[in-house]
Amino acid sequence: MASKQLRVILDDNAGNIVYGGGQWTLSTLVQWYQGTSNYPAFAQVGDGFGSMSMSFQGTSIAFIGNTPPQGLSQSGTVSIDGGAVTAFSYGSTKPPAYIQWYQSPTLSDANHTITVDRLDGTALDMVLITVGPNTPLAGNKVFIDNNDPALQYSGSWAESTDGFNAGSLPDGVPIGGSTQRTTTVGDAMTFQFTGTSVSVYGIFSWANIGSISVTYTLDGVDAAQSYPVTSSSPQHVSGDGEASNFLFYSNDNLSSSAHTLILKITDIENQIFALDYVVYSPSFSSFATMPNLTSVSTTTTSTFPNSGSVTTPTFSGITTTTTQASSSQTANMNTKSSPIGAIIGGVVGGLVVLVFGVFIFFCVRRRQSKGGVHLHPSVEQRQVPNTETTLPPQMTAFSPGRPSFGHSATSTDATPFPATTTSMPGFASISDLKRDRFENDNLRQGMSPFSIDTRSHTTSLDNSQPTDALEYMGSDSVPPAYDAISTNRSSLSPVRRATGDR
Repeated sequence: MASKQLRVILDDNAGNIVYGGGQWTLSTLVQWYQGTSNYPAFAQVGDGFGSMSMSFQGTSIAFIGNTPPQGLSQSGTVSIDGGAVTAFSYGSTKPPAYIQWYQSPTLSDANHTITVDRLDGTALDMVLITVGPNTPLAGNKVFIDNNDPALQYSGSWAESTDGFNAGSLPDGVPIGGSTQRTTTVGDAMTFQFTGTSVSVYGIFSWANIGSISVTYTLDGVDAAQSYPVTSSSPQHVSGDGEASNFLFYSNDNLSSSAHTLILKITDIENQIFALDYVVYSPSFSSFATMPNLTSVSTTTTSTFPNSGSVTTPTFSGITTTTTQASSSQTANMNTKSSPIGAIIGGVVGGLVVLVFGVFIFFCVRRRQSKGGVHLHPSVEQRQVPNTETTLPPQMTAFSPGRPSFGHSATSTDATPFPATTTSMPGFASISDLKRDRFENDNLRQGMSPFSIDTRSHTTSLDNSQPTDALEYMGSDSVPPAYDAISTNRSSLSPVRRATGDR
């Protein structure tokens, strides 16, 4: 089924986001989308408020990230297109929390500018923009939420609105407010798209010792990945809890054509597979030109070995199901036409025989009356043959392709919007809050913590990679949300103050 709306996702390092009010700090943890999150650390020590502005084209915009800890302001101000400045609150009942902390009203499908101010340490991780029919999409990534009709599930999946327990980081809620979850082997998800890359994100628990094994079939080519957690896994040892924005799968080297991705659970032990959202790079230029935007209607069912069935949406204006129904109806019509013909033929033949019999009868009577011969006519009844035509159902073919399993280490700065590229200011660090934690070099770059063997297409946890210990130097006013690896580390002594003092 086609999506009712289309949204694009921007990283916090997108070139058209301008941060102000002071030096914003860059936090680099794998829990953030693309591995980074920006926040105004200076605001948390009493040095003013943070602000940010950006231009975009679309009909609405939303910001997602960590809210400040208790004791700091839980609200901000916003102005759209130079209009009146209005206040808004984050709505989090237990700050700090990883949530969508702002959602704009519905706007016209045009170019807009938004300015957010009085941010008292609020972090920005990602931006979601609802696009209009003609919003340019080139160079951007489309966001598909877990409950979007474009994602078709088979098996015992269930939508869950449960939040996640992030361990030493702030807890939060999934992107869009829910995830699709399963613990059943054989459950599957099918997604068809037209684009050059695709990524699957979810929530993964480092607290539970167990494992998940998944087979990803892209255009008929399988790639098996496993996600084990052992008692010696660094993330388990350091108490990472449930990781948000967990990158389960990514393929960035696709042709600009239609593709089919099938995700199938092959093994699961003491874990839950929680799918949050899918991101892909579109090959079409706008929502209005999205392939078969208005013609995709129904779905067809493909059967997996040993696993029930998977619902697969089609890109044809006349879907496979529709074609199968037409073929079936045609066959049924042909099947039913043969008995009707036989009946009509029998009736007509019977009438002919009856008339002929009457004619012979009178002839015999006349000859008998004249001493003629008695005739015993023999009537042979022929049955009209029953010819049945069975039309084969339409087949949906996968386009063969060779997936590439490279994970991009940098965030995407290209946007479909008028961009004002600005260099990031120098990074001031915020120290002093949490205990030491381990973080792999590849995790800092936003990559999946699982290495991929491209020869066997099998991933496994690599615990042999070097880890760095992060130091935190004790300050109650700094939220545990912002463990930053900064370019320039400095000690910022927090100053407690009432929010109205500035």
